[in-house]
Amino acid sequence: MAKVGRASRNSSLTRIETVTASKTLTLAESGEVYLIDASGGGVTITLPPVSKAGQYFKFVFVDEMDGGNFKIQGNATTEYIVGGAPVRALDDGHDGTVSVSAKGTTTDIFTIVDGPGIHEGTWIEVISDGTTWFLTGNVIGGNQNTTAISA
Repeated sequence: MAKVGRASRNSSLTRIETVTASKTLTLAESGEVYLIDASGGGVTITLPPVSKAGQYFKFVFVDEMDGGNFKIQGNATTEYIVGGAPVRALDDGHDGTVSVSAKGTTTDIFTIVDGPGIHEGTWIEVISDGTTWFLTGNVIGGNQNTTAISA
């Protein structure tokens, strides 16, 4: 393949970063996919200010996170997160619970509560319309005690 062809192919690849601890995101990181590999404890992701329509982040668990919760929070308590993610329990066939927030509420934090384990393959996406973060995803939990809560 010619060098020009290689350059255009490589520029179309998604940027990926592995996260092993809490992280604050910036607007410049929009479009990245974050691989969550925090088997030793909880992770909190703080989103950038919700200032531009089209800001987008995806989080994919690549290893079981056991012993802590996964939290996505707005940059300020006035920046709402709307949506939710269904929880499917891996170990015993019971579904966990999910809390879905409505637009215009004071919900600015989304938490997956470990109960036990947030399993690999879990994914969460957030996208902004310029004033609100919209969240969706799919949570694979350890049992019926794994919950996804908007608060």
